[in-house]
Amino acid sequence: MPISWSAGGERLAKHGPLLASLLAAVAAVPGLFLPFLADDWILLGDAARGILSRTLFGYFRPLTVLTYRMEMLVWGARPLPFHLLNLALASGAAGLLVVVVRRLTSDARLAMLAGILFALHPYHAESCWWIAGRADLLAFVLLLAALLAYGRWRAAARGWPVLAMLLFEAALLSKEVAVSFPAFLLLVRAADRNDRPGRRELVRGLLPMLAVVATHFLLRGAFLGRGSFAPLAGTTRHGATNFCSFVAGSVIPLHTELLEGRPFFWGAIALAPILAALFFIFWSSRPIPSRFIAASAAFLILLAPSLLSFQERYLYLPSAASAVALASLAGAMPVAGRRISMAALILLWVGSLAWHGEAWNEAGQASRRLIGDLKSASLRPGVEEMVVINMPYRVHGVALAANFQEAMALSGGRRLPIRVITALDFPSAEDDGLQGGLESAIRKTPEGIEIRLNVPEVRFSRIALPPRDELQGQEIDGWSVAREDARHLVVRSTAFFPRKQSLYVWSAGRLRSLQP
Repeated sequence: MPISWSAGGERLAKHGPLLASLLAAVAAVPGLFLPFLADDWILLGDAARGILSRTLFGYFRPLTVLTYRMEMLVWGARPLPFHLLNLALASGAAGLLVVVVRRLTSDARLAMLAGILFALHPYHAESCWWIAGRADLLAFVLLLAALLAYGRWRAAARGWPVLAMLLFEAALLSKEVAVSFPAFLLLVRAADRNDRPGRRELVRGLLPMLAVVATHFLLRGAFLGRGSFAPLAGTTRHGATNFCSFVAGSVIPLHTELLEGRPFFWGAIALAPILAALFFIFWSSRPIPSRFIAASAAFLILLAPSLLSFQERYLYLPSAASAVALASLAGAMPVAGRRISMAALILLWVGSLAWHGEAWNEAGQASRRLIGDLKSASLRPGVEEMVVINMPYRVHGVALAANFQEAMALSGGRRLPIRVITALDFPSAEDDGLQGGLESAIRKTPEGIEIRLNVPEVRFSRIALPPRDELQGQEIDGWSVAREDARHLVVRSTAFFPRKQSLYVWSAGRLRSLQP
């Protein structure tokens, strides 16, 4: 049943693709001001050397890496053009989603509302604002294009869906989560009560999509060898908790640190208003919208490959289905209830998006200073090795950890060995974990030097490296890290440093040299 709106709403719905595209572009604008972060440096370094077949952690995403390669050749290591392409992909994805939903449902208003929700989802910040998140954007756009090409093939009623197959393979070459497309396509076709798939479509349309999957993973194995499926190990180990976190994030997109702490609680909180809306619709003698049921099933299908772990960017593809589900549920409610529920939902999402902007901006500033200081230190004559006592790992929940040798080389410094003694998560860029401040935390001893760290028990604050089971005070290459209690560490050296080494601590948002 189409959503019943005013005449003004109907006129606005005609421009749904443009509206969703503009909103997605506006939401992506904060990313334009960010530097490269964390995994970006590794991906760009591999792309600069022409390594396309294997990405970070052993993934097979040559098409995504090819975009990095082309941009490195054209722009060099400048982040703005990379972010502009991410913005264009995010904007196009939102507009294409409206087009696809409108063609599948013949309901322009439902499509527009789904596009608006999709464009404003706060978790898309990680995919849009982070260069390493481009794989999700590219795979999503290609899958939507494949779905449209498949529809054109069905309308033509001849030959094979060659274009759809090629676009599907391109999506797989962008990110492996596209593997759920055949199951999603089968669901879409089965949900069409007026035109169920016949034998011809099964043989010439759906089975070839499965053949694409088989061919792709054979190709993956040929490039990556026997370990090609190693990154997928442990997918179901925490599947239930990850699933609850994703369900919660699709409705109440709190930070992952909150959701991961109590996934079942937040999952129940997220389901509560949905169940309440379903009860109200049932109590009002209205039919439960079939599109809500179909979109919920699509959410499960699209989410399945992402249960490897709970990351915000992993929700990008399934959130398209959850946006349709929420929009269809709102459409079945009376006008007043629809307006209140959608206003509350959008207000919550915009607030979360603003929080994400603050966190990413703070992490971006910290990363810019960190890489700049490392670069300057690497250019000092005579320095052959750098040692950082308390390297920032995350700031305000956003990752900074990277291949710092690659970062220095790409930013114009020298590729030097960098030893990270401890890596810490900080609530803000000004935090440093130095107990009592820089002067109080560091003292010389007869054996060398001692640095005392205090990691307060607050949100976004923890010891990232070394792992807890390695904090036993054993000596490794002249350094030992001992845990006094849950939050206090003592870092000790057994000898003073020769001139070829450069010793640093992170203090007050900058790297500070401990050399005389």
